[in-house]
Amino acid sequence: MLGQVLLIESHNGCAADLRLEVRRQGVAIELVVCSGLAQARQWLQGHQPDLVVVDLQLFDGSAFDLLPLLGGCGALILVAEGQEAEAARAMRAGFLDYAIRDPQRRFVQVLPA
Repeated sequence: MLGQVLLIESHNGCAADLRLEVRRQGVAIELVVCSGLAQARQWLQGHQPDLVVVDLQLFDGSAFDLLPLLGGCGALILVAEGQEAEAARAMRAGFLDYAIRDPQRRFVQVLPA
């Protein structure tokens, strides 16, 4: 069990799809959703999630802006198709792994449970 997962993304459908996939797999997690960096920063002031899943580009900044706030918490980055170079840069910067955001949202099936 992962425990608490913080999802930071500005595409509302991702959260719904991830919730459905978690239920389908029978994984016991608490999914907390923030729509941008400002909301995530505020939430992180009082919480320490077990895992963070963050979109590379948010309406109010980049996933890279979040790394200093994680305090050792593991983080996965979501990138669009064709952004594999950004994914590699993210892993060198400290992200644990990445998933490629595909239009059919199949990526939620490969996120670690």
